[in-house]
Amino acid sequence: MTELIEVPDAEGDWEPATELHPSGRNPARQASMFQSATWPLSTLALLSVNLEAVARRLKLTLESSWDGHGRMRAAFFVLDGTDFVVTHHEGDAPGTHVWTRKGGPVDPAARAGSLLAALGVGPEAVSYSVWGVGTNLRHIPAAWGRGKGKPTRSYQDLWANFRRRVP
Repeated sequence: MTELIEVPDAEGDWEPATELHPSGRNPARQASMFQSATWPLSTLALLSVNLEAVARRLKLTLESSWDGHGRMRAAFFVLDGTDFVVTHHEGDAPGTHVWTRKGGPVDPAARAGSLLAALGVGPEAVSYSVWGVGTNLRHIPAAWGRGKGKPTRSYQDLWANFRRRVP
């Protein structure tokens, strides 16, 4: 991975993403790990930014857990109608892994674009992406290798294909 890119601090009038009665200034709204436990997730990108900087910028609270790849820290949040999870495994190279919830209209580049805009960084922060731009397959995180299945498809596409097949 390349050098980490600086993420600006939160705007002065942004409230914490966990606020129950938000003023609407912070673009992110945090969800808890428990609220999000049933989300089927798909990989989106690996960003050359520090997870703590992402949490500081969006005023997120980081949660700690573990999986088959070891101890990890994560934040679950909604931004522009997309469910995001940002993670970092202890022992991994510096950077932040970005995941999104499967289903609904799927436009990975647009989803990543809204996250980059909220973070105040440009596309140079993307080290790996599922949409191909800047993809370096030598640095795919180990956690993304498990459960490789079919490509993510939107429910709209699924029903459209179903309607074409049914007489």
